[in-house]
Amino acid sequence: MKNIHNFRDIGGYKNIEGKQFRKGLIFRSGKLDNASKEEIDFLKSLGLKTIIDFYPQNRQRRNPGKFIEDKKINLPVPVDEANKEMLKPLLKKKNAEQEIIECANFFYTNMPDLMYDRISEIFRILLKEEYYPVLFTCNMGKDRTGFIIAIIQWAVGIEKETIIKEYLKTNDVYIPKARRILKIIKFLSFGFIHAENYLTAFMIREKYLQTVFERINKDYGGIEKYLESCEVSEKDIEILKKILLEDY
Repeated sequence: MKNIHNFRDIGGYKNIEGKQFRKGLIFRSGKLDNASKEEIDFLKSLGLKTIIDFYPQNRQRRNPGKFIEDKKINLPVPVDEANKEMLKPLLKKKNAEQEIIECANFFYTNMPDLMYDRISEIFRILLKEEYYPVLFTCNMGKDRTGFIIAIIQWAVGIEKETIIKEYLKTNDVYIPKARRILKIIKFLSFGFIHAENYLTAFMIREKYLQTVFERINKDYGGIEKYLESCEVSEKDIEILKKILLEDY
């Protein structure tokens, strides 16, 4: 879609038991602020019941329309400012790509803690069939949204290689756009702006999600223990599997 970036259905993947994640139940996207009438009509056609938005409410955003607002549940995770403050000096530094990657990776190391308080609320929603179909959204739909989609897939037994494959699809959307914009910026600034740094900051990498997996395994003892600490029980996960999975 032109105005709703990074939109996709996360269904269709098989889990380790040979079950398939149902299509048409969970979607993900970037912000919905600039959705056109045609795009809102498309969202309506999906039968969306719930839109979970991680973007902080105190940030100025355009009202995307009654259909979206009526279905929105705001669960703000205000991570943008801290991340930007860490990145700002690096974006202006020459040959800083590796430092930017390490900065982003540090951010992902903390993601299980940053999202911790929201996990229980999210799963309380996902455990009730009347809330489906669900759309998860944030500013670009790549970090907070990428994390929660990975957690949901991991919880129902999708293999890590498949989770990473779905996660990296975001690059297919944003990298071509970023390259076009940054090429123009670099030309207009006579090369004084290090466009490569901005491109590096835009990209997501397999390393980032691997960092999440390692952190949860090391500090929590795996996805089940992490969710249990977030008040999501083993029984809850079984209920979720029944809702989200079907025989292949």
